[in-house]
Amino acid sequence: MSRSGRTMWVVCALLAATVVATQVEAVTVPVGVGTFQVHGFVSQAYLLTNQNDLFGNSDGGGSFDFREMALNASWRLTPSFTVAAQGLSRRAGEGEDGTPSLDYAFADLRLLSTEDATVGLRAGRLLTPLGLHNEVRDRAFLRPGILIPQSIYFDRTRDLAISGDGGFVYAERRGPLGVVTVDLEFGLPRDLNEEVEYGLFGRDAPGKMDTRFSWVGRVAYASLGNTFRLALSGGRVRMQYDPAGAGDPIPDGSLEFAPLILSAELRPGLWTLTSEYALRFFTVSGFGPPAEEFTGESCYLQIARRLFEDWEGFIRLDVLYQDRGDRTGGGYERDTGLPAHTRFARDWTLGLRWDITPRWMARAEYHRVDGTGWIPRVDNPDVFDLERRWNLVSVLLSYRF
Repeated sequence: MSRSGRTMWVVCALLAATVVATQVEAVTVPVGVGTFQVHGFVSQAYLLTNQNDLFGNSDGGGSFDFREMALNASWRLTPSFTVAAQGLSRRAGEGEDGTPSLDYAFADLRLLSTEDATVGLRAGRLLTPLGLHNEVRDRAFLRPGILIPQSIYFDRTRDLAISGDGGFVYAERRGPLGVVTVDLEFGLPRDLNEEVEYGLFGRDAPGKMDTRFSWVGRVAYASLGNTFRLALSGGRVRMQYDPAGAGDPIPDGSLEFAPLILSAELRPGLWTLTSEYALRFFTVSGFGPPAEEFTGESCYLQIARRLFEDWEGFIRLDVLYQDRGDRTGGGYERDTGLPAHTRFARDWTLGLRWDITPRWMARAEYHRVDGTGWIPRVDNPDVFDLERRWNLVSVLLSYRF
């Protein structure tokens, strides 16, 4: 499809969302048994890079291939039992083609609900409790930028992190000093996309990489008024490679990684200071001796300030090391012959947000990046064509109802 055709498609989608929103202005509707709510959103971004491609051919005049559209609904049948689901269409370059998918769909049963405490269970396809932003990373109004900090929340492996199929236990304790929550999800992460295989094998493998039983948990604290938040997230995620057959050059092997994320956010007045630090412990075995173990490290610091009633600006430093024992990637380049800059990324970002109305929001960002550690490989299949230092300019328009 031509760029003009894609732009017309986006305009039509925005108009359609506006029509739908008009029809569901009252989003809480009695249905005889409980209440039913419907919400949705649509976002369209434009990205322009001077080197490398991000979500489409951004280095060839810019790309409109980053858009998100979703419709979600929840039905509270009783005060203690709710069902909810969201369908999402996401276009993100070569990695995601806009095919609708089920982002989440679950049943929620509250076992205990008092003024001071809540305990409950969920089952189905569940949003993963990881860090401060993982559950809202698809919602442009709630995430901290057009691009969420890539050192912590990789867009190229979004499907692996966003949700999983299984069970969820949660508890919340409210007191005079604030709220403490504990979340535990267990089951199977969603199917993997090509990016995981590119990261592990350097290409789309003939066989299939499947997820295995995994778990993720988080303990969080929020002060009264939500002026301070602190969280510790961790888990263990397991994947297994099943060869395509006797002719597959890649043997049966497994990958395990255990993320550990410390998150903090402070909101003094007009300012918002957010930082997250992560260690990712990897074990790769079965693909050939010896088994490989290494630890990834990443961190970001974002400082945002409300400039006017409807305007906010921010600056962010986002740093990623795929292997904290080889931060420059020099050892990786000597061992594999692949570019060292694919093992790290340091991203300085300036951003601006304009809340046009409660339903419409616009953003603009400039990124100055050193390294290609989080660049999607499906958009850049020849790793030797990647340039270490590159710039990104992006704008986004989003609507919600």
